[in-house]
Amino acid sequence: MTTSLWGELPEITEIRTPKVVLAEQAKALQEMTQGSLTCELTSTPNADGIMHVMRMVAPSLGNYSVVLVILTHQAKAYPCKIESPFVGFSGKKCDDETRLEAALKFFLQHAKTRELIGNLLQQIRADKSIAA
Repeated sequence: MTTSLWGELPEITEIRTPKVVLAEQAKALQEMTQGSLTCELTSTPNADGIMHVMRMVAPSLGNYSVVLVILTHQAKAYPCKIESPFVGFSGKKCDDETRLEAALKFFLQHAKTRELIGNLLQQIRADKSIAA
């Protein structure tokens, strides 16, 4: 039998990590569009720690996709850095969940994002009318 030298493990407190916040918004978009638009979330290690990418996808348009948001953070969830290549914003540091939500709201409600959503939904609706 191996003796553990780790000691007591730390208590785990529940927090909404940056990935959880993104996943909630991905689910919200899918529900709002009845699945016409979805979001794909990928997480990979990089030089800055962990990178989460949120990509909007239009499944019925050949899985057309656009990277909306990129989040990076170290092993500790906050602070994190949020950026939006689509909107053209290179990065903002978010010290906590509240600041992350405010920055994410800015990107998701940005005029360019809203225009993209409208254009994709128009094309999806047009394709459905052709198929009918």
